[in-house]
Amino acid sequence: MSKKGSQAQRTQGMVNRAQGKLFEERIDAALAYYDRLGLASVEKTPEPMRPLKRLSEGRFVAVFEKPAQPDYKGTLQGGRAVVFEAKHTTTGQMECAAGADLMPCITPEGEEK
Repeated sequence: MSKKGSQAQRTQGMVNRAQGKLFEERIDAALAYYDRLGLASVEKTPEPMRPLKRLSEGRFVAVFEKPAQPDYKGTLQGGRAVVFEAKHTTTGQMECAAGADLMPCITPEGEEK
């Protein structure tokens, strides 16, 4: 792999992570608003990982201790449970995940796939 391609991939990775972080911050702000109104109590699910080794600049090597959980879990007003994955894309298209038979995939237009 050329250095230029490698740098382009690193740059794209940084952009993707920043966009994903902004997306989750917006979800968190909306959920805090719903909580203040008493409409829902939904929280981000922590990743089940264990750090193994510290690296420089706040980085570390870690392993997942168990399978990943859905990104958000909580309860809506009235007691109904809500569980969802937060996924961001810049392409406008996203493939439905393998678990789509358990949780429907909703298009940007609000249609169920």
